[in-house]
Amino acid sequence: MKHDFAPYYTQFRNVEKDLKQQDSTRAWEIRISYFPDERNPEGIGIQFSKSGWFNEDGKGIHFETWVTEKEIESKKLKFVLHVLHQDFFPGTQKKAWDFLWPFLEDEAVIEYVSKWKGFKMGRSTPIKGERKFNESVGTIVVEEFSRFAPIGDRIDLVLKKILP
Repeated sequence: MKHDFAPYYTQFRNVEKDLKQQDSTRAWEIRISYFPDERNPEGIGIQFSKSGWFNEDGKGIHFETWVTEKEIESKKLKFVLHVLHQDFFPGTQKKAWDFLWPFLEDEAVIEYVSKWKGFKMGRSTPIKGERKFNESVGTIVVEEFSRFAPIGDRIDLVLKKILP
């Protein structure tokens, strides 16, 4: 059964609007998009990133969730931290591993994420987990982003260390 993703698009836009009104989240860039495109959507996603994370085209560092047929049927949202969808950080010779090793060894991040029920850290996807949902995904997205947001400072520190 083909689902209509428009209600999820609206919920993601409401998340963006709500978060942009909070002082603590104004520095975050929020990207909402249908994929592969708006005319023939197979799903919709929302990404959270910050300036300097090479995510202008959605392929840099970002925290993300999405809704496809699979998520609608299972009533579970996946949440992940993606580091890089390309070979190098743009304009550098640094690879994802140059970021991942210090990030995955950061004791503050390890301790913080270990308290998240249903989430884990790993090499291919630095942070991943999932949450069940009913009809509304907006509240869950805000909750998970709020837990993730403090890690943004740790990401900034690692990037500062590895990039000139």
